[in-house]
Amino acid sequence: MRINYGEEIRRRVSMPEVCRCYGIDVDIHNFTKCPFHHEKTASMKIYDDGAHCYGCGLQFNSVIDFVMKYFQIDFLTACDKLNKDFSLGLPIGHIPTLREQREAEKMMAERKAAAEARQREREEVQNEYYFALDDYTRLDKQRIDNMPCDPSAEIDDKYIEAVTKMPMAEERLINAERRLWEYEHRR
Repeated sequence: MRINYGEEIRRRVSMPEVCRCYGIDVDIHNFTKCPFHHEKTASMKIYDDGAHCYGCGLQFNSVIDFVMKYFQIDFLTACDKLNKDFSLGLPIGHIPTLREQREAEKMMAERKAAAEARQREREEVQNEYYFALDDYTRLDKQRIDNMPCDPSAEIDDKYIEAVTKMPMAEERLINAERRLWEYEHRR
């Protein structure tokens, strides 16, 4: 029985994995900046089996199509590249030696560990921002809800607590926003 290597690659490798492998950051909503035109905001939607750019209109129905365009290579070269980069072990053109298989497995494990580290960092940065935003919002609401109605009214302890803690919460929020912006805009 003859194996359709292109179909086997499409079955084994997802588009998000390809993006991570080639250094393309995908946000939590599965959008990324399109690598095929200059843009300031992410307009390319990443699906498991392809991608579509709402900015330039490019559509990719498979990881192979994407790799062909991204690296400007032909179909067979793209299949071979994906096979090697993802340590699929498909005998495209030759049968890999045991050493080649082990090296490919090691490289795949390293890429997977790096992708997982990037994902952990992304989650850490986003969580830091949302916690800081929640804290600042909570304190601001507490300040507004407990604000004295007139100058002669007694000042509530919750108002004093909110007013005292808000500058530090604001500083944490600003730092978290800066870190999130830097993370999202580095390449």
